[in-house]
Amino acid sequence: MRQLLLFIVFAALIAGVGYVAVTPVSAALLAGRSGLAARVESDLHAQAESALEASSLDWAHVEMDGQIAVLTGEAPREEERAEALAALLGAAGAGGWVRGGVVAVRDFSTIAPPVSPYEWRAVRSGQRVTLAGATPTRAARAELVGYAGELFPGGVADQMVIARGAPDESAWLAVARTAIAQVAALEDGRATMRDERLTIEGGAPDNVTRDRVTAALSHLPSPFLAAARVESPEVESGDVETAVEDAEGYEPITDIGVCRDVFASLLVDDAVAFGEGDDAIAKESYPLLDRLAIAAIRCEGMNVTITGAGEATSEGDEFTALGLRRAQAVADYFILKGISQDRLATQGRARTDAPATAVVEFEISS
Repeated sequence: MRQLLLFIVFAALIAGVGYVAVTPVSAALLAGRSGLAARVESDLHAQAESALEASSLDWAHVEMDGQIAVLTGEAPREEERAEALAALLGAAGAGGWVRGGVVAVRDFSTIAPPVSPYEWRAVRSGQRVTLAGATPTRAARAELVGYAGELFPGGVADQMVIARGAPDESAWLAVARTAIAQVAALEDGRATMRDERLTIEGGAPDNVTRDRVTAALSHLPSPFLAAARVESPEVESGDVETAVEDAEGYEPITDIGVCRDVFASLLVDDAVAFGEGDDAIAKESYPLLDRLAIAAIRCEGMNVTITGAGEATSEGDEFTALGLRRAQAVADYFILKGISQDRLATQGRARTDAPATAVVEFEISS
């Protein structure tokens, strides 16, 4: 009887009906064990679940109907559903009736609606950070986890989920990276992003850090806006409104030549200082910048071009970039002091004559 069955099977293969040979039923007959079909299905189910888990597709659920996978669940994006289908088809090898494996997928999954409001947060706890909320893609999620891992030696707790609905996906990712960097700079930082609004809260170790965090939030890509509630234990050299209030005690300067002379006189014996190779303003330069800000406010309607220089022995793009970052740091400080961003321009250059010129120079124009 067994020889007769084998003969029928091989004859069927030759006739082009080869799937009979390896269907669960015929496999059970060949082996003489009625439970083989169930075991094949069970093994394929385990392999299919492992494939989904390996791809971090935790929204996807699978059952087996023989060698056919049945996919259910709510995919966050169409790309996620396509990835789940591919993972299931390759879960047990190449597939097909002859080779075994998953031969097809019945897709009963759906696509989740966009999330609204779209919320995300980063919360610092010691040297560790927790990232939670919605993120637009798996690639964005991986990038944020990797970036946070570079800044937090204690590790990253990833509680994020993939979801549609971000206001602008590329801009959203840039803002989230900025938020993580500011949280890392603070002692007990917390960032919350809700749709197009980012809020940074926490305590800064000093005024320099506080002001840098605040300044970083003034250059977010459109359409995002930000607010900072950052405290510093240091005695203030002057709050954001100090320059404006101090300037109210003086007459406006309407002559461009006089305005240039005021700036020049303030810089005769002093200069804005930075650490070598750094774009952080030295703390001792804050009083000078306060006086320069008052002068800029008095010079109503006049524009200020700030040129920053980076140390170099020869011209080079990297040193020009450092100079531009230094100029932008000064512009950020002026903005914090109440000077309109529209009146400020920045540029950078390589500094080939380090002993002779200041790191930051100012030009007044109408």
